[in-house]
Amino acid sequence: MTHYQKARPYAYYALLILTLTYILNFIDRTIISILAEEIKAGLHVDDASLGFLYGTAFAVFFSICGIPLARLADVWSRKKLIGCGVFLWSLMTALSGTAHSFTALAIYRVGVGVGEAAAAPASLSMLADLFNKKIRATAYGIWSTGVFIGSGLGFAVGGATLSVYRKWFPNGEAPFGMQDWQLSMFLVGVPGLLLAALVLMLREPKRGQMDDEVVEQSNVRPLKLFLQELAAVIPPFTVYNLYRLSGRQNASHAPGGELRGKRSVVVRNIGYGLLLAAIASVCIYFLGSPGQWITLALGGYAFVSWLQRVKIVDFPCFVMVFKSKAMRYSVLGFSLIGFTSYGLGFWFAPYIIRRFHSTPSEVGAMMGIIVFAAGILSILAGGYCSDLLKRLTPKARPYMGLVSMLALPFYYMALQAQDLSMLYTYASLGIFWGMIWIPSSLAMASELCPPRMRATAIAFNQLAGTLIGLAMGPYIMGEISVVMGNMGYNEADSLQMAMLLGLTVSAPLAVFMLVKASWYVEEEENTVPKRAADAGEMPLADLTSLARELPC
Repeated sequence: MTHYQKARPYAYYALLILTLTYILNFIDRTIISILAEEIKAGLHVDDASLGFLYGTAFAVFFSICGIPLARLADVWSRKKLIGCGVFLWSLMTALSGTAHSFTALAIYRVGVGVGEAAAAPASLSMLADLFNKKIRATAYGIWSTGVFIGSGLGFAVGGATLSVYRKWFPNGEAPFGMQDWQLSMFLVGVPGLLLAALVLMLREPKRGQMDDEVVEQSNVRPLKLFLQELAAVIPPFTVYNLYRLSGRQNASHAPGGELRGKRSVVVRNIGYGLLLAAIASVCIYFLGSPGQWITLALGGYAFVSWLQRVKIVDFPCFVMVFKSKAMRYSVLGFSLIGFTSYGLGFWFAPYIIRRFHSTPSEVGAMMGIIVFAAGILSILAGGYCSDLLKRLTPKARPYMGLVSMLALPFYYMALQAQDLSMLYTYASLGIFWGMIWIPSSLAMASELCPPRMRATAIAFNQLAGTLIGLAMGPYIMGEISVVMGNMGYNEADSLQMAMLLGLTVSAPLAVFMLVKASWYVEEEENTVPKRAADAGEMPLADLTSLARELPC
């Protein structure tokens, strides 16, 4: 019988603080949805630009910085990393209230993405060392409620501040010339500066302590490591970085001892870059929106460069995270669900305002309640049911992703509803079923690799979800809305068709990927130690020296 260590009371306090940071994360991220119509009018932009602002500008740099920050989370103090991230993204959100152009707001959104990139991998890595495998998905589920508490508060606070602004400044004569949406952004950014201090006061748990595989903390210089890891994904530093690493005699390598040649690694990297540039050029030629496709290509290039680097410096981690079929298929499947979740999550509020001519404060209040209640129930039920189902079948995690497909008919009915109360009813049911997969995706990523690789695995899960879901979902739906508008449809009808089309395309692909993941998950989870050893993983006693000797 497997022995599990019990979580201590302090673990639940740490869980509370980390959940608060995640709540704030999504307040700052989501508020732009309820402010979309005001931003659109104030900055004179279209739906595609709003989708880029909410999704791509945030998501790509969130992903690029998430790569080195996840690496840092595997070797440095996670509480310090999270605290610094909270401070940065809160400051950038507050500064968004000073933006008077689309470019300035986009730059601040990039800053929010950089700050928020520090939170998830480090938080989930900490939680894995505070809660044992028996209740880990439940802990992840509680932490994940921050998505919906934060999103709900983002809608409610954003709508409320717009209402208050209009009562206090009916002529728009606010201090410093701030518009209504600017005041909202400023007010939600300030509290995070205080929360950062609470995070820094947490105690750092020992890595692997809940799995009886304690890994000693390595001594690293965080800023140096972050900049070196960042250089590994930012062109043209990537080429030099890979050239340097491929020639190091102490670089990790595949069994057999054959190091990759410098030229082959560099040529591959340049080839990937040229391929992505060509794809972006084709998309720009036929679809326009150069900012979207250049930014997305940059994110893709950062990912493949990171993958090449991991293969050189930490081959066991490369094998366990990127060669795992269960990991790859599940990450793609959950990311495609995220395409729908992020797209609908952003556009529902603007759609309701356009279709039913509701005020932002009314929509913000109702969407806040729905997202909060349905989302919380979904995440808690998803974590509990995933753990319960895990006792019956090792395929529980991908199966919970398939269960979330029950959301589709409710989303369709919500978008077809002619009555506002029915729309809210169907939307709440869609959100409940549509988000039930989240704890399972996090738990599955952490269960398919050894403890020291969890932050990297979670970063892979997060990066794919961000690039496929957040960077593509809101923008693609916004772009389709613009195209429909150019064909003569009104704003409400064009957005409705864009959301329906997004649902129809992504769902079948998600089902296919999750079914494939379920074929491999049992064998790969049961063979984690053997697969790691076969890939060249060192004994636990040597891991500290490995962390110190890895080329940076």
